[in-house]
Amino acid sequence: MKKPFVQQAPPPRPVAQPKPLRQLSPAELDKARQARDDIHAHQPELIPMIKQLQELGMIDGWRSVSFTEKEENENK
Repeated sequence: MKKPFVQQAPPPRPVAQPKPLRQLSPAELDKARQARDDIHAHQPELIPMIKQLQELGMIDGWRSVSFTEKEENENK
């Protein structure tokens, strides 16, 4: 009697190691700090999402975050 064909699962892929981050210039560091301060002040509900994105390796922390303030429309 023939044995049924059973497909084997592929071996697990190795986990990619994050690259070391380059040192920020003073201007880049100020920009990252300003983005962090703006998010904390204006949209604190985004902080858990930003932390998750960093943990998943999708962003490099606050250096990857930018904040754009909404301009008020004068012609309401």
